[in-house]
Amino acid sequence: MAEGRRTLDSEGFMVLRQLLKPDSVERLHEMVKGDLDSLWPDGLIDCTPSKPDELPAMRIVDLKAMNFGYGKFAYLREPLPSPLNALREALYVALAPVANAQVEMFRAEIYPKQLALESFPERMCDLWERCRAASPAQRLPTSIALRYCPGGFMEAHRDLQGTIMFPFQAMCPLSSPGEDYEGGHFFVQPGKRDVDRQHCQDLFKGDVVIFRSGLYHGLEELTSGTRYAIAMQFALSHLTESPSKPRQTWEQKMAMLQKAAEEDEAGSLAQQGSAFMACEGMSTHAVCQRLRALKVNLRGPLSLPFGKFEILYLDEEIRIIRTGQGWYSVNRRGVFG
Repeated sequence: MAEGRRTLDSEGFMVLRQLLKPDSVERLHEMVKGDLDSLWPDGLIDCTPSKPDELPAMRIVDLKAMNFGYGKFAYLREPLPSPLNALREALYVALAPVANAQVEMFRAEIYPKQLALESFPERMCDLWERCRAASPAQRLPTSIALRYCPGGFMEAHRDLQGTIMFPFQAMCPLSSPGEDYEGGHFFVQPGKRDVDRQHCQDLFKGDVVIFRSGLYHGLEELTSGTRYAIAMQFALSHLTESPSKPRQTWEQKMAMLQKAAEEDEAGSLAQQGSAFMACEGMSTHAVCQRLRALKVNLRGPLSLPFGKFEILYLDEEIRIIRTGQGWYSVNRRGVFG
């Protein structure tokens, strides 16, 4: 346990090997096992409406529809099936002192998202009371059953819902690599794109992995087989919309970012009149000569098309842009953005 705690502090996760008994794992596996079209028994899935005026419905999420990966997961009813409910409560009691010792680190990890707690209660039921008393109220179950088929994966993400959160989560794999599937490594990393600092881990039936909620986590692509798991959170959620609501596609995201970049550049050109030279027809050499007269240090040319603008020069200090209308913008980076 001491070695696991050091791993939790240094790498953001620790694995408790074979914590669940084989018969418990087999029973849980049979409970969440489904085929490609029908997903798990109705009695296992939470049906709490996400909004007060909605009708009860099974809370099942298609990762592909959300542009979040490939696979499915479903929110589980409370209390969780045995022995998970007792396991989660025992883990909470053991982790609460660690959470209180690291509360400021957790606050820094999730910033600018706000944490409404200064400390965490000793029992999980008291944490739930604070969730229900939050504004907006956090009343929805958050533990999920997951299923991945060949090609399945989940992007790096964090599960930070509401203002009442707990610094740790737990996940129980119900399948083993090499036996039930290939690929599909669980990973944690400090940032969404910090793949060079990613820690991957093989997890087997009966293991329980605990990881820090402030870090990003996900699953690498399965190359074959089917992977089942149950992920447990310790706080409740305040979701106000259906979790299966489709998100923007990658193409929509890229189009939105491109439009924002063009509007930002256009706004910068309009606001930085003092940094412009009306140089229609002026050569790049002449622009550089003008800059030298202003005692600006150039470090060499770099040409790169960028939408309606052409970047004539770019380094750590200076950016020179020529617009389609023949105007030149000279920006000192860090001063003009």
